[in-house]
Amino acid sequence: MSDLDPTIAALEARLDSLVRTQIDFQVEVTAIRKELSRLRGAQRPESQPFARPQSVTPPSPPQQHQQPSPPPPVTERQNPREADPPAFGSYQRQAKAAEAEPATGKYTRYFNNYVDNARGDLEKFIGENLISKIGIIVLILGVGIGAKYAIDNELVSPLARIVIGYVFGFGLVGLAVWIKAKYLKFSAVLLSGGMAILYFITYFAYSAYQLIDQRTSFALMVMFTIFTVVAAVVYNLQVIAHVGLVGAYAVPFLLSNDSGNYPALFIYVSFLNVGVLAISVKRYWRLLFYTSSFFTWSIFGLWFATEYSSESHLYLALGTLAVFFAIFFATKVIHGVVHTESDTRESLIATVGTTVIFIYFCRDQRATRYGRRIRSDFRIAGSRGTRVGSGLEQVYWPFSSLCGISVHVADLRSLVRRSIFAG
Repeated sequence: MSDLDPTIAALEARLDSLVRTQIDFQVEVTAIRKELSRLRGAQRPESQPFARPQSVTPPSPPQQHQQPSPPPPVTERQNPREADPPAFGSYQRQAKAAEAEPATGKYTRYFNNYVDNARGDLEKFIGENLISKIGIIVLILGVGIGAKYAIDNELVSPLARIVIGYVFGFGLVGLAVWIKAKYLKFSAVLLSGGMAILYFITYFAYSAYQLIDQRTSFALMVMFTIFTVVAAVVYNLQVIAHVGLVGAYAVPFLLSNDSGNYPALFIYVSFLNVGVLAISVKRYWRLLFYTSSFFTWSIFGLWFATEYSSESHLYLALGTLAVFFAIFFATKVIHGVVHTESDTRESLIATVGTTVIFIYFCRDQRATRYGRRIRSDFRIAGSRGTRVGSGLEQVYWPFSSLCGISVHVADLRSLVRRSIFAG
């Protein structure tokens, strides 16, 4: 969901409340006017003819010395707030329920209003957002399961499967662009679903059937990633990136054929993370970062726990870890520099968490089985907080900087050695 949806819903609820109050005021004003008209009509005397008085000159009184009249007695001025309100006849304004009801009644009324507003927001969310998102997810899963069924039962040729998948994906993207002006959110959902289909069709064409070579699949994924980034920024909706990421990360599990082509898998995941990194330059979408981190480390951890072999996968694991760590760390740096991330604790936990995951995989004892020793050193320098760059003016680390996080391989000379934070 977009970040503006809760604000829009709150403003709409406030507008409805003001409209109801305006209607009550209008009814009250009309009643007062009717009562005033009735009272003025009752007090108006009937016009009667009368004789014109004759002018009579009174006699002049004798001249006397006039004494000044005593001043009127000073009376205490009445407080206008304590004055009795004027009577309006049969009309009397109805007292507000809030003035007559006790405190418990007020809380009950507030709770009921909150429940009514929440119920309206929930119905609006289900009708406008949830149904469309569930529909596009079911559509993506249906395409993946249908493709899997066609593969297992050899219903169509490999080339036909790829062509049908591309036609379906581009069709969704074209439909999304066509209805964007009238149905923005639904268009965004269709667009993200179409991009997810294009992602896993490209992965499938390269990994399963070798219909396209590595360079072609690389170029296609670059174009799809760029298009998704631009679309997410133009729409200004996280739903494009989220639905696209969920569908794209599900590709290895929906279309796995046990080929063991792990480099292609990690290249594919790296492209998705590069897209998240590019989006972070224009939009401060923290939830997108956490979603990408969760799926990336889950996929890598599952492979590391089930398929990893230090004899054949050591350098692949180290290279993949370095790429993932660099992408996620750069994303958090962009959040702090470009968007001035205000929540320092959350930023600290995310950055240190990424580092800890990186070091944890590097320290795994499986890498020492064949004589390759991986050692990770933590050095805590000083007890003062530090700033990371001039752009991170609001990002203070409350504890000492982590320095010299390095990975050493005995057979190589300092394969990976870089400083994470400058002390």
